[in-house]
Amino acid sequence: MDIAALLIYFVILVQVVLVVTTFYLYMGNRLRLFLYLGLGFLALLIISILQVLLPGTDSGLYTNLLTAGAGLFFLSGILSAV
Repeated sequence: MDIAALLIYFVILVQVVLVVTTFYLYMGNRLRLFLYLGLGFLALLIISILQVLLPGTDSGLYTNLLTAGAGLFFLSGILSAV
């Protein structure tokens, strides 16, 4: 396994930890900030998994839509905290 494959699996592992942590914080504190952050991290996790599971296909449209969705979730989380 080359270094690029190891890095993508490391990124997926970090994103899973972020999703689990933010949903755990949401369950403990019931702040919408953590819910929106968790959904944003989940969208980024789906992008990474799509790139691993479908390496030969053109997933540019899905990547762009999920990136926009993640950005909107992050923005909603920040605005809900203000």
